[in-house]
Amino acid sequence: MTVVALALIALAALSCQIAKLEAAEEKQQYLIPFMWHGPNNQINEIKEALALAKILGRTIVLPDLQAHLWTDQNKEPMLFKELFDVAHVKANADAVLMAELPAALGRPEWAGEMDAALLLVPPDQRMGKASLASQLLKPVPDNKWLQSPVSAWRGCSPEQVAELKQLVAPYQVLGVQTFHGLVYGSQWLAGPFPLECEDECCRAFKQMASFIRKSPAIYDMANTYIQERMGDKPYVAAHVRPYPDPCVKIWTQNDTADRTDKVNQYCNNEYLLYRFAPSIKHLMTEYKIDTAFVMTHPKVREVVRSSLAAAGITPLFMDLPDLKMPAGDKALSTGLTFSLLAMVEEAVCAQAKAFVGTKESSMSATIILERIGHGLDLNDSYTFFRRLGYEEKPITIPGWYKATNISTAGSSKWRSKIQERLRLHREKMAGGKRKKGPAT
Repeated sequence: MTVVALALIALAALSCQIAKLEAAEEKQQYLIPFMWHGPNNQINEIKEALALAKILGRTIVLPDLQAHLWTDQNKEPMLFKELFDVAHVKANADAVLMAELPAALGRPEWAGEMDAALLLVPPDQRMGKASLASQLLKPVPDNKWLQSPVSAWRGCSPEQVAELKQLVAPYQVLGVQTFHGLVYGSQWLAGPFPLECEDECCRAFKQMASFIRKSPAIYDMANTYIQERMGDKPYVAAHVRPYPDPCVKIWTQNDTADRTDKVNQYCNNEYLLYRFAPSIKHLMTEYKIDTAFVMTHPKVREVVRSSLAAAGITPLFMDLPDLKMPAGDKALSTGLTFSLLAMVEEAVCAQAKAFVGTKESSMSATIILERIGHGLDLNDSYTFFRRLGYEEKPITIPGWYKATNISTAGSSKWRSKIQERLRLHREKMAGGKRKKGPAT
């Protein structure tokens, strides 16, 4: 075969590739976020995917939230269209519900097939078939799991964004797995909202994330509780969350020196046990309000109640019987669960005159972004704080960001842990063990 013939074949192949890319770009392209961890981490994953869809010029597919087995032992999903204000999302973003995707594709027979999946997590965290099946999604071939050149630990420069766009351009239906992998700290407090953004990922998150807010049905249930239990009076709200999960059990133990040792050893927010009650009391005094609504894990509710009683506060909690579920044509398919209860509690917290949350919890972040989405002053949102001078009062969210000097670049310690994880994964792949994700 002559050199000219080889050149013509190569040129034809290149033309074919270009034609495929152009055809893919002409079609509407979609981004499906994968759901994992608890409900509020899933909400944050949707917010990151919404920002990523904005960057990529794709339509986001809004998924239902997956069951939270730790709390409910429930396997039924919670429907996005019942939990969130779909009309508000669609008015501000290019979005479809998962159930609307087959019609949007012009493929009524579509049944969960994806062309590829993008990883914004270390590759050893890649989701398995069972996790995808819970979202009614089909498995993705190993060679179609794509490691994103854009991530919280790699960066989000214009060059990296351009590389990402080129990487995913051939794929019409693209899944994405993220766990605060797009913007460092997106799951804490106000995420990057109080910060000056230095890259497109941060800017897109700030532009899009607060469009995810609770549905009218959720707010109707919250408002019924506010009217019946508080008489529509102003109130302070708090979210008290021992962290991590083993710390919840430690809080329930008898108040002894042994418990104190365990709190200091195993709890990331060991200060919380001793500071939440005086901090809530401080806000009630500051805002001249005598009503406190408290959201906390059911297992530690009595500990919280006792500590607040010692501070002279009788808190209001919400229980499953307090949920007045819509009836008739407004009835929800989503079942009466603790996860649904938490969604309504969040809507109560979002309407408080002042709210104080737990920095380590994505639930507190959901509430604060909900308040941002409704235009409330960020200075009326607070967090419990470990530093000297905050033993008996919380710090405002803007004050916390200023005091900690946090940035979307993340800490050097965090980046080192990610790099070590990536190194171990590369070694595992090089050793010929069973492949769980693409090498980086």
